[in-house]
Amino acid sequence: MNGGGESMRNKDYILPIMYGAGVVLFAIEDLRWLFNLTTPLVLMMLNIYVVLRANTDKKINLYLLTLIIFGFLVEAIGVSTGLLFGSYDYGNNIGPKLLDVPIIIAFNWAVVVASGIAISNTFLRSLNLSIKYLPLLSIVTVVAFDYIMEPAAVTLGYWAWEGGIIPITNYVTWGAFTLCATVLYMKMRLNFHSRENFRSASLNFLYQTIFFLAIQIVG
Repeated sequence: MNGGGESMRNKDYILPIMYGAGVVLFAIEDLRWLFNLTTPLVLMMLNIYVVLRANTDKKINLYLLTLIIFGFLVEAIGVSTGLLFGSYDYGNNIGPKLLDVPIIIAFNWAVVVASGIAISNTFLRSLNLSIKYLPLLSIVTVVAFDYIMEPAAVTLGYWAWEGGIIPITNYVTWGAFTLCATVLYMKMRLNFHSRENFRSASLNFLYQTIFFLAIQIVG
């Protein structure tokens, strides 16, 4: 068992390499065309990688599938009505779309939110704090990630907000979705923190945060 866990940990080197390569490509003006061409595919592959690594039992499978489906539905409603997040449109450099929503977004919703919950749960347990604080801490963690991601995503042309201003409703909806996802996590009695292979999701969350921070600095 320990050998298998060590093997899984060794595979996670792909995460910093891929995100680091993305920052380098973006930083070099003459290579930004390659960055724009490959980034949607790479992000999709990394998200699928994380989902597959967390794919340990039927309950987790069902949970992640639920987040993917509802994440997509929330985005489809949001982009078509402007009611949930605010008025925005997706660019053409973030991969294929369905109902004007890039397919990758649904996966990203699931991975980011589930990872935020896992990190928050681990933090609470490390301090011997009650799980009743998990919804609040998960919301803070995920919304903080979105706060970092938004300006970078706009810089990358992934989406654009009406008037160039990120509305507060965007963060409110992210928080509401995270709250629902956390309550479902607790109701299903999942234990991401106890699973070695969910470590990949937590690392992906960290590296993706650093990636978007680096894009802001370079851009």
